[in-house]
Amino acid sequence: MNVDPQTPATVYAATLAGLFKPLNGGVAWAQHTPRVFGVPAIDPETPTTLYGGGGLAGLRGPFKSTDGGATWSPSSVGLPADSVRVVAIDPQPPATLYVGTASSGVFKSVDGGASFGPRNVGLTDLRLRGNLKTALVVAPVARARARHDVGAAGVPMKQDSGA
Repeated sequence: MNVDPQTPATVYAATLAGLFKPLNGGVAWAQHTPRVFGVPAIDPETPTTLYGGGGLAGLRGPFKSTDGGATWSPSSVGLPADSVRVVAIDPQPPATLYVGTASSGVFKSVDGGASFGPRNVGLTDLRLRGNLKTALVVAPVARARARHDVGAAGVPMKQDSGA
């Protein structure tokens, strides 16, 4: 799940059946899209801009929505033919994205997902393990650190803003 930072009543929940949003403060939920993109990353400045990976559905990703998830388009220039498992947004500036792929490591975009380049120097294992929880974290205070959780292999940390 992820919560809209400007409208906390807007929550996105990803399931194998698709992306859901709450009705009536979460009393009931409505399917927002039938496609599975994983838990969407929400742009903190423009919360109607969402980014989703391919998750476990075998979709390549990442995907971008500029209308709160009603429609999605692929955004994969510079990425290998590999499933994007997780997307993280740098809060300063939110046009900087990081994606973690199933087996090719971490990639960075500085143009809102229009293009990506690899950022794997120092990572010893580029695989994100199948059903294990996967996280990619951008530390807002110490932005020079980005973490890429690769499950049982440990938590490598980049010390250079993913450069």
